[in-house]
Amino acid sequence: MVRIAREAGCSVGTTTNGTLITEEVARRLAEELDVVGISVDGVTAAIYESIRQGAKFNQVIKGVRQLAAAKREMRNDGYPLVSLLFLKNRRNIHELPDMVDLAAELGADEVIASNLTYIANPAFDSFRVYSLNGASPEYLAIIEEARKRAKERALGLRIYPIEPKRVGFCEARPFDALHVTWDGFITPCVYLTLPVKGETMAKVHEGESFRIPFTRFGNLKESEMLDIWNSEAYRMFRGPFEERREICKGAHFGMTDDGGFDEILLEMFTAVGRCPLPDVCYGCYKALGI
Repeated sequence: MVRIAREAGCSVGTTTNGTLITEEVARRLAEELDVVGISVDGVTAAIYESIRQGAKFNQVIKGVRQLAAAKREMRNDGYPLVSLLFLKNRRNIHELPDMVDLAAELGADEVIASNLTYIANPAFDSFRVYSLNGASPEYLAIIEEARKRAKERALGLRIYPIEPKRVGFCEARPFDALHVTWDGFITPCVYLTLPVKGETMAKVHEGESFRIPFTRFGNLKESEMLDIWNSEAYRMFRGPFEERREICKGAHFGMTDDGGFDEILLEMFTAVGRCPLPDVCYGCYKALGI
């Protein structure tokens, strides 16, 4: 599949938990891919293995080293970009600055510190570190220390905010991107068609539990992608996002390479608020920049 995509002129990346990276796998990843993201949710075995149950911390770290070494040996174009993916939560956020140090020591190119943004079970709501009522000063200090260390080490760092930001639309950019499920369904983003049974998906937002319907606009087994993309239902879904994009007029907003975040101007933010998003996007923290 990677070769087919590359022959079509696509850049190709993958994300992995890293548990199956061996020296041979590392060489194939380094040779074939443009981006490799590896989930490493802690810098100690105790924290990492409590989150990634069944995985072994030392095994994953060895795999990252092997990938970085294979990249240096086999490529001279800076690829693949090796990203360590750190899912911020209350168990591990204190380790974020040390994750920056570990990434630099392993030869990775960047750390991406994301949030637990889709919560299906109320029991997990307490693990999130972000808040719509203002960020914790303790967590903000930890993030600032991580930014300081990344700058000292010249390491790329992207940190998702832990409080709402002025954004025009979500990073999924549904006006020019789509998601294809393993079984061929076309959907605007991964959060609108999770691989669960039933006709709806459970969702928790600020302690409120509710369900949303799957949002799909066709299947590649039955229709061509462009026919699905140009269908009336899909165009209507994209309408509010396209209106918001027009209001923003190409203004930059989003995460910066030093772990910060650029917001749109207040006037723009007020204007995009007059274009409500589709009902199925209610409760999506991505629409808040988180």
